[in-house]
Amino acid sequence: MRGLILFFVVYFRFGFGFLMRNFERQADLHIFNFKSSPSALISTFYKIASLSRQSMDTPNWHHYSIGQRVRFLERCRQTPELIGRHHRRVKTMMGGYLIIAALIFYAGYSISYGHYRDGFEQYIAGKILTQQLDVDPDNSDLYVFVGDYYYDKDAYQEAVNAYENVLRIDPQNVHALNNLAWLLATCPDETFRNPEKSLELASRAVALEHKSYILDTYAEALAMNQRFAEALEASRQALALASDKRTDYLEQVERFRRLAEGS
Repeated sequence: MRGLILFFVVYFRFGFGFLMRNFERQADLHIFNFKSSPSALISTFYKIASLSRQSMDTPNWHHYSIGQRVRFLERCRQTPELIGRHHRRVKTMMGGYLIIAALIFYAGYSISYGHYRDGFEQYIAGKILTQQLDVDPDNSDLYVFVGDYYYDKDAYQEAVNAYENVLRIDPQNVHALNNLAWLLATCPDETFRNPEKSLELASRAVALEHKSYILDTYAEALAMNQRFAEALEASRQALALASDKRTDYLEQVERFRRLAEGS
């Protein structure tokens, strides 16, 4: 919120003020569409300065001072090319402004509804979780979410660290036991695979909860340790308990059956 407020303050102070000054200067230049000399407008500026009882060079954040406006009109009378140059400058500014506005709109749409949405939401979720951990470093549930977040991003070392923090605080957290066991058994980066530790964690998880997805992890860990017959039995139990994704569990049973028969 503070960042958004700061953005608007900076925009109105510098960006909006810059545009206003140049639009105002362009409006002053339209005197040359009616007269060859800006004397009438310059005389009006002098009257305004006199009535306001302020210096002609008193600065203003969204206006050129009266003195600056007068001097620019005098330069344009002496060098008419400055008139067209300023009109082109304003057109360029407007073109740039429209491009920036379109890019901001595209970015906002992509973040809210497009292909950047998932990445942005994950980024925000990660920021929130890490900030919450700073406030409550012993909250095991937060570490579970952090571990899942990093696992989804293929940041395996960070995921391992988060799950291990969960188990440091709550050694019987089934979610962390199961997910870390699965990571250590199936990680695409083989440097993170650890069959023995995976089986130890999966055994603890299945002892706490007898559910299909936990049995599936247990079967995978058993297979990683060349215990294919036991993996087949665990996968059959997982299939028997499964209420959804039964095709996936059936494929696991067939895979472990082939491994058991080939061993």
